Amino acid sequence: MNVYTVGRAAFGFGEYLNKKWNKPSVVIAFDRAKECEKEIAFVQARKDTLDKVVKGIVDGSIPLRVTHNDTKLNNILMDAETGMARAVIDLDTIMPGSMLYDFGDSIRFGASTAAEDEKDLNKVHFDIELFKAYAEGYCGAVKESITDKEASLLGYGAYLMTIECGMRFLTDYLSGDIYFATKYAGHNLVRCRTQFALAKEMEEQMSQMNEIVENIRRNKMRNILIFGDSYSTFKEHIPNGYDTYYPQLDVHLAEQTWWMKASAKINGNLIQNNSWSGSTIGYTGYNDSDCSKSSSFIYRYRKLKEEGFFEQNTIDTVFVFGGTNDSWSDAPLGEMKLSNWVEKDLFQSLPAICHFVCTLKENLPNAEIVVIINTEIKEQIQDALENIAKFCEIKYVRLRDIDKECGHPTAKGMAQISEQVLSVLK
Repeated sequence: MNVYTVGRAAFGFGEYLNKKWNKPSVVIAFDRAKECEKEIAFVQARKDTLDKVVKGIVDGSIPLRVTHNDTKLNNILMDAETGMARAVIDLDTIMPGSMLYDFGDSIRFGASTAAEDEKDLNKVHFDIELFKAYAEGYCGAVKESITDKEASLLGYGAYLMTIECGMRFLTDYLSGDIYFATKYAGHNLVRCRTQFALAKEMEEQMSQMNEIVENIRRNKMRNILIFGDSYSTFKEHIPNGYDTYYPQLDVHLAEQTWWMKASAKINGNLIQNNSWSGSTIGYTGYNDSDCSKSSSFIYRYRKLKEEGFFEQNTIDTVFVFGGTNDSWSDAPLGEMKLSNWVEKDLFQSLPAICHFVCTLKENLPNAEIVVIINTEIKEQIQDALENIAKFCEIKYVRLRDIDKECGHPTAKGMAQISEQVLSVLK
């Protein structure tokens, strides 16, 4: 061993530390503590509420599991086209822990309305609807293994991990910003404040979070898939690359759409809204365009199946709201055909409608399928949709007196559609 070299290395390391931190950390902490007395008081007021999970692991009431421990949404690779999760990455933090840590950190990051370092706290809020959507997916995935106690603490887990992260940012700030990379003075304190703002709102909505989890476990939410055209679109609520019509007219919010109104009434969980403005069920689009490999309902269904969508998701209810563009585009009608279709049949509207609905029924035998039949379209297409629904013994609703402008539902029309659809559901 070269003792001389070891001595030089030790000295060099000490010099590096002295240059980087030329002010003792205890002095830094004392100076900075004056700026964040409120944040310190926030933690101290809650110090006796933060040990439930640790105590549960120690006494055995909470199972020790293999956990990821960094379940931010940006550690999940998503398919850019389908929006489906493809892989979990950043595996260096895997270790024994509680599922409450993983669930909580996902909510901390994913159910916030603002960035982790948003300076304007008026923009930082806890989105209970995002919590609900994530909890539905999570509870469905762990339903065979999650214990009652773990389920009862899912909301608390989100609260705990949010405070814990805020405490880490606060500690790093008091220590002179020696762990988290910062871009400006006070960056860690800004991060701390966003976390504590979120935690405060979680405290206020804890009973609602617990109720959501209880309802998910007691009364399973209905997983919904929609195949639709412009009537069912809304910006950022359909797959990337699909054409959209809404927001338009006086329909400015997704909550005004027929499908969101209906979903809320039936405790629905929208798995995917596979709607494309201007799309036909069959292969023939406007100006005799070939939609066999693009926007047609049939192609979009086949694409989902090829991608494993139906293997990854249990679908309880399928809404089929189409036929409008098959009518308006003057695609060739053909004749109804109940079996033995060939590809050329699917360029004609009536056999294409039969094929699509029958395929859904065959491949989703346990799903509730609802065919929605529009007003102001060709009677042959209306009748075909109704007759194939009867043949497949599935539900249908033939809409009446829908308020429209430019051929599309207004906000009032959306509400009318929702009411008429709900009238045929269980």
